[in-house]
Amino acid sequence: MPPPPRPFHESEPRGRISVLLVLFSIVLIYGVFTLGIAVAQENIDNRQRRDVFTFAIALLGLAAAFTWGRSKSSRPETSRRDTRIMTWAGACLPFYALLQMIPLPVSLVNLLSPARAELVRGLQPLFGTSAFASLSITPSNTYPHFLLFATYCVIFFAIRELTRSARNKVWFIAAPLMLAGTLEAAFGLAQFFAHGDIQPKGTYGLRNHLAGLLEMTLPMAAMYGIASLRTARHGRDASAGVMRAIGAFAIAGVMLAGLLTTLSRGGFVAFLASALAMFALAIGRDLPPRKRIVFGALFFVVSFFALFFLTPEALLERLSEHTTEGRTVLWREGVGVIREFPLVGCGLGGFESAFLKFKAAEGVFLVDYVHNDYLQYLAELGLAGFLLAATLLFFVFKRSVEMALDASELRWLGLACAGSLVAILVHSFVDFNLYVPANAAVLAWICGLAAGLRPAPPRIVSRRKAGVAEATVADE
Repeated sequence: MPPPPRPFHESEPRGRISVLLVLFSIVLIYGVFTLGIAVAQENIDNRQRRDVFTFAIALLGLAAAFTWGRSKSSRPETSRRDTRIMTWAGACLPFYALLQMIPLPVSLVNLLSPARAELVRGLQPLFGTSAFASLSITPSNTYPHFLLFATYCVIFFAIRELTRSARNKVWFIAAPLMLAGTLEAAFGLAQFFAHGDIQPKGTYGLRNHLAGLLEMTLPMAAMYGIASLRTARHGRDASAGVMRAIGAFAIAGVMLAGLLTTLSRGGFVAFLASALAMFALAIGRDLPPRKRIVFGALFFVVSFFALFFLTPEALLERLSEHTTEGRTVLWREGVGVIREFPLVGCGLGGFESAFLKFKAAEGVFLVDYVHNDYLQYLAELGLAGFLLAATLLFFVFKRSVEMALDASELRWLGLACAGSLVAILVHSFVDFNLYVPANAAVLAWICGLAAGLRPAPPRIVSRRKAGVAEATVADE
């Protein structure tokens, strides 16, 4: 018989942690349903809802800090170095955004960003000589991004602590993601069938961003279904496990249908990449690398042809189109902003203004997003800030892969986190999902979930067999 689940540590305030999870979940779902517009495209109503979201997260963050500050329990880490790096990288991102916004001596600005200092000097005939200037060329646009980065930071650390405290109930931390994805997918499908809308977008401003949400939440539902089947297979509450698996697979099917009906080519490719990554990791523990590649390629081919017959004809037509809808032109022109502000960037939210100097396409239309999260964040954060964010994502992904290859039951949640991260990272090459607060908040939740995962420490169980005492190791 497997050992019973270990309860919460006596010093951990279980009741308050449960309440915090419920409150964070409510605020997350509120954010998903109200913050589906990219920051630069928000109207005054969107900004007000964003302010409510950031204020609610800030209050919950204070409550979480007070709760865990009084907890005396020790939580040993399997990799203290990785945890320290994730902690520092996550905490430094909001301060980096603040640094871009606050006035600095012009001499220091000239050292860090010569192009920005040149702009300051060019404005002297109009505004006079100034001894101070910000690194951001539009500090007023950087301010909302600073608040959002602080909000994502709170979500990341809160969910990481909740995951550590949940122990054997970590799937509860992933439940709000599945609920948000299910509701948005159902709403999108209702638009598709009821109104004849061939490009449903749920509560989002663009269908591609709805696809971004669904590609992150779908792996959670799929892996929870597999984890439930594994539980039933080992005789632990078999009937309930089967029912949970059926429900999870049904939810995953709704999300997949919602994703396909968005007709998002980036979302479709991201889903395939996510499925391939999860499959490769799932068989990675038992096969040598060469066979792993063969089985991964076979899985990709089978999945591609299976989806070919299940995918709406309109999406197949879009996939056959040899067009990037002007993206490659914007990418080439956007590189000019990166060259102009290489080290510390033009400031979060400053791309639209900085891009005017290099803009040759799109006629009189303003370009607020370059449809590539990597290029835009590199232009706005510079190499220093981009490496900071990349470091955090690298170690979060590393932790999720380590858990996916672990022998415990948590490997299925590790696989889900890895699949979600692969999906959004692939999609970000052709879209600006991470400038949509709803999707960025979901990503912060997933990162916190992955960072909080850790294999259960083994414990020694003694038993007598044939009159001889033996020591066996059992996972908690």
